[in-house]
Amino acid sequence: MEWNTRPTPPADTRQPLTLRLKLSVGKVLGFFFVPENHVQAIYREGLYWDARGPGIARYDWWAESLGPLVYTSGQFGEYTLKNMFTRDIVPVSIRIQAIVAYNPTGTKREIARILTTLPRQTLKNVAEPYLRWAMMEQVNRCDATQVTQHDVLAQIADGLAPTVTNEMRFLGLSIAAKIKILEVQLPQTLGERQEMIAQRRATMAANVGVDPTDMRRALVTEVLERMGRDGIGDSLISFSEFLDSYAAAKAGRPPPQPPTIDVTPRTLNSSTTPAVPSSIPTGEPIKRQPRHH
Repeated sequence: MEWNTRPTPPADTRQPLTLRLKLSVGKVLGFFFVPENHVQAIYREGLYWDARGPGIARYDWWAESLGPLVYTSGQFGEYTLKNMFTRDIVPVSIRIQAIVAYNPTGTKREIARILTTLPRQTLKNVAEPYLRWAMMEQVNRCDATQVTQHDVLAQIADGLAPTVTNEMRFLGLSIAAKIKILEVQLPQTLGERQEMIAQRRATMAANVGVDPTDMRRALVTEVLERMGRDGIGDSLISFSEFLDSYAAAKAGRPPPQPPTIDVTPRTLNSSTTPAVPSSIPTGEPIKRQPRHH
């Protein structure tokens, strides 16, 4: 398991002679050296008390003791943030890369006492909810078509690091560099729809100036070829009328008009409505009046 602490580097090989002389003299007074990108945890009466360094620092050896070295340099982490809803309520997945750094200096003892001994991977996991909240706020200001644009992604990345660092400051966590957006994944249906729209726009641009008759002939031919390849299936138009339109387009004459049926509304009057007897004699069976066509 990879821990957040690092062992003390060998003093004989990494410290110059003058520094070793100072430390040898000041050791009895509680002076010690903390290497770069580290801080030294200080324990008082067995409990975490403070973090000091880097460089030459001092502790009260009568009441305090030296704890582990805490690595404060940033560590790379990749996060896949799913279900980021855009302004038009489209869920997208965004993969980002962030450098998360931890420094317990200035953090409340109750918090630093816990985070100082956690594995580094756990610290990266602690930062993930804050990255998700900040990304959700940024993505919700854009439409689904905008989150794939380079300039929009650059603006989102610029605003993430300060926001996340400000939210995690009380934990001693921060984003050490600009967050990189590696990938934006749109829903499959949305991607297919955007591709279809792009194809239609390209077709419209290519057909500028084309004769309408030739355009109609080409469209009818394409539909017939697709029906022959994929089958007719269900359709709301008459196939015979479609063939007539194809023949008309082939001959270069106007397409036939769809057939219409004239329906004359019937009215109720004495000449068309059979007479209904005003009364029926008692005891006689009811006779049904024949209809006249």
